[in-house]
Amino acid sequence: MRRLPGGLTNEAWLLDTEAGQAVLRLNSPYREWFGVDRYREATVLAAVSRLGLAPDVWFNDPAGGFLVTEYIDGRTWTAADFRESGQQRKLLTLLAKLQSIGVDLPRFDYLAHLDHYRGQLDHLGIPLPPELADLWRQWRPAIADFQAGDWQPVLCHHDLTPDNILERSGYLYLIDWEYSGLGHAAMDFRALGPDLIRSEAPVVGVLCRLMDGFWFLLREATARTD
Repeated sequence: MRRLPGGLTNEAWLLDTEAGQAVLRLNSPYREWFGVDRYREATVLAAVSRLGLAPDVWFNDPAGGFLVTEYIDGRTWTAADFRESGQQRKLLTLLAKLQSIGVDLPRFDYLAHLDHYRGQLDHLGIPLPPELADLWRQWRPAIADFQAGDWQPVLCHHDLTPDNILERSGYLYLIDWEYSGLGHAAMDFRALGPDLIRSEAPVVGVLCRLMDGFWFLLREATARTD
């Protein structure tokens, strides 16, 4: 029917089918640049869609590079939703359900993820801005210690931006699960602000800044390539 807005790497189209409207996602060809594991995502999607935390999966072909899901005709969240107490409670309820799901996956390796990004940037000849380079040099040992810590992993979305939260009839759905995995709970709680994080390790905030910073540098490189 039409291409859907949003999405900085993948391409999404609205389909009209005999079974109802659906979303066709065409996966980015730069999966390896961004460290996306489509098979890990497929495992997570199967679990969360079954419990109604994400749109129903109609067809998923990680090797073929596309995904078809139910279309949720709802409202996309805005930054203001994260600041409203009633909306915060809805999201906290959803996160509690998400973090209680058991999936057969290894613990997400944040250090390896950042090292991969750093290696991709070096390979492409993209220099780090001085502030980001200093942050990486200063905090990499702490991130390594954090990764080796004894925290209990839970299922995390890892990309709780307003564009990835849909609301229909007061019920929330999360989309874009390509970075999901068994990670640290604070990585998702950070979306709700520091006051609602119960036991965030100080390194988590820096870890998120580095992941976002490296990702956007790679995103700019893919845009130039396209």
